[in-house]
Formats: sequence, C-alpha cells, structure tokens
Amino acid sequence: MKSVFIFVLLSFSLLLAAENNDYKNNSAQLSYNEEKFSLMEEIKTQISEQSAQERQKKSGFKAAVLSAIIPGAGEFYAESYWKSAIFAALEVVGWASYLHYESRGDDKDKIMRNLGDDRWNEQRYWSRVYQISVETNAWEGTSLTLDNSGIISSGDYTAENIARLRNLETTTSMPAYFTHSLPETKTQQYYEMIYKYLRQFGSGWVELEELGYPISYYEGGDATNTPDVARYKKVRNESNDFYAIASTMSKVILVNHLISALDAAISVKQYNKSVQYSLYGSQMYYAGEYVNTYGIALSW
Repeated sequence: MKSVFIFVLLSFSLLLAAENNDYKNNSAQLSYNEEKFSLMEEIKTQISEQSAQERQKKSGFKAAVLSAIIPGAGEFYAESYWKSAIFAALEVVGWASYLHYESRGDDKDKIMRNLGDDRWNEQRYWSRVYQISVETNAWEGTSLTLDNSGIISSGDYTAENIARLRNLETTTSMPAYFTHSLPETKTQQYYEMIYKYLRQFGSGWVELEELGYPISYYEGGDATNTPDVARYKKVRNESNDFYAIASTMSKVILVNHLISALDAAISVKQYNKSVQYSLYGSQMYYAGEYVNTYGIALSW
C-alpha cells in the first residue's frame, strides 16, 4: 500500500522566534535542522503506526471462503454491507422457495402413491401375465384357478407362482410391449411404470372392471385414459413440476454461493485499494518549548 504523509507544524512561538533570530551561527542552524528532521520522522512514525492499526489489509481468500459457505459473509467481512445484505437475502429466498416447492412436490407425490396403492392392483397384473402365458403355451405345470373376472384366486396367488410369472414377464413368449420388469418393492420406478407403460401395466387398474372394460383394454395402444389413470398422470405431472422448480432453486442457491464468493474476493481487493485518510494531532517538545503538530495520512 502506498502512503503519502503531509505534516503541518503550527507553533506561534516558532514563528516569533524566526522573526527575532537570524541564526547566523552555522552550527546552531545545523542543530536546528537536525532536531526538526528528527521531530518530523517521529511524527511520521506515529502516523504510520496509527494508520496501520486503524486499517489492516483483509484476505481475499478468506472472504471468498466465507461467502462460499454463507453468501454475504465475505462481503460483510469486506465491509460491503449492502451487498452482504443482498446476497444473504437471496440465500434466504432461495432456500425458502426450494423447501416450499420440494414440500409441495412431496405432497403431490404422496397423493399419487396413495392413488396407485388404492386403484392399481398387482394381482390383476400378474393375472394378465398368466393369461397371456397360457395363450402362448409358455406356462408349464399345474394351471392356476381364476375367478369370473379372470383374476388368480387367493389360493393360487402365492409367492412361488408370482416368482414363476416374473420369470416369464419379459421373455419372448410375451408380447413385444412387455419391455419392463415390475419392481418387487414399491419404488419410485414402480409408481412411474404403472401409468407410463399402459400397454404392459394397464391391466392392473381396478376401474377397468368397474367400467366394464376388458382387462386387455390398454393393450391396443390407442385407448383413451380412464378417469383414475388421467387423474394419476395429472397429479404426477404436478409433482414433477414442483420438483423441477425446487431443482431450479437449488441451482440458484449454488450460483448465489459462487457469485458471492467471487464478489467477496473482489470487494476485499477494492477495500484494500480504497483511499484512507488518517488525521493526527499532538503536542511535542521542540526547540525548548511545546509545539502543536498535526498530520494527515493518505493510504491507497
């Protein structure tokens, strides 16, 4: 940091002494100059120390790290308070928005899952897999008992038979649109598949029987969505929309951290370069009497 020191020595006693004394003695003149120089150096040292104490250089790296952790913290450290408030406010708004839309997405997702659990029946789906495997002669062993609606009876709907049906689910004996395996647990993929691939999984929707539609209703590929399926897709899309907004807000939060970190480093650089004024005033003993001294320190 560059520094320029301007000193003003004000003393009425010195002015009067200068008027009444010609300083003809060279040795006396030299002594005077040496004492004056010594006094000026002492004042300069005091002002430099005071200026250094009042203003220490700040670390750009520290500011960047602070803002990377908490946006605005680095700007606050750099004493750029307005920018600190702006970045902090963006952080609060970002997190509030993220949590809000993430929560709304969760609410819609819960509604969708409840609808799927209530209106999509896995037993109906495996019954349809069994029917097709019988039609294509892929089923081996004892035939399973079906009720009047073509659904496997409770007695034959066992883990062993379901495992056998799983083995047939995506074999060449099944239609070409049987391209996926139903997850054994109700994962996110499970809930996606039951409405996304209706030609394969549409047989599981309970309302087909309630509406008098055949279990193979969706297998043609051009069937109109039944009310439950339409509602399910609508809720799912709403959930995805909310999650998408939440995801966008998470990106905004990240960008806010990065920009704040960069800005904090720049703010510190500007802080360290900014001009500072330090005023100094005191009384010193000089030439046999006390002299009022004043100083101005300019730093940039």
